[in-house]
Amino acid sequence: MGLSRTWLQLKFEKRFSRDWSMLSAYTWQHTIGQAEEDEWLEPQNTYNPRAERGNNGPDYRHQFTSAWSYEVPFGPGKRFLTSPGPIHWLAAGWQLNGIIAMYSGQAFTPLLSFDPTNTGSGAPRPDLVGNPYDFSNATAAGCPSNQQSLQCWYNPAAFTIPAPAPGQTFAHLFGNAGRGILRGPAQYNVDFSVFKNFTISEQQNVQLRAEAFNLLNTPEFGLPDATVDFFGGAGSITSTVHSSRQLQFALKYTF
Repeated sequence: MGLSRTWLQLKFEKRFSRDWSMLSAYTWQHTIGQAEEDEWLEPQNTYNPRAERGNNGPDYRHQFTSAWSYEVPFGPGKRFLTSPGPIHWLAAGWQLNGIIAMYSGQAFTPLLSFDPTNTGSGAPRPDLVGNPYDFSNATAAGCPSNQQSLQCWYNPAAFTIPAPAPGQTFAHLFGNAGRGILRGPAQYNVDFSVFKNFTISEQQNVQLRAEAFNLLNTPEFGLPDATVDFFGGAGSITSTVHSSRQLQFALKYTF
């Protein structure tokens, strides 16, 4: 179960006029719950649901998207180069389009590679003993350096395996690290396209399209390894969530 709290929503819309239009939106929100939507992250202690309350993935606190379109003001009905001729044929009919998407880091949960709870839980959590984003002693936990990097997005030394209290011979060792206390990298993407429209007759048109996905070739990294006791690999990012820059060309004929 989850509850999504939206604290702020902003929307800017400019309907098409003077050759351009835009639609932009920003959301500041928080998703809280006791179970993930895909239900793979099982509760480690079904008798203590309060301990399961935390950030529900995907929990992007900040989300911004903007889409715009601009028609170059040349040609019939526009402000410039309205007379027929070779220059008009080359300059008229151009349209520029873009989409920008930005998201803050997604929440995810630290996990252990084995089950110290003796309950068969599929998602046992460690104890939190420090600040996961303080890298002053990160090399001791297998990180290549004492600073944040793709090989060490969080400091595994901030976590430890739950241990029984003195004098206990048997215990269900439930870690105190909460759900969704870690954050992955932010996401940023720009798509861009250029259209060239040719009018053949009243009912026939040709459109040339050139489109670039991930125009700036910005890598969008996936979540790091959440298994904190995986020595030499905990906290490392080894994947991306989107492909690198892609170019696409097309010809469209309507009649």
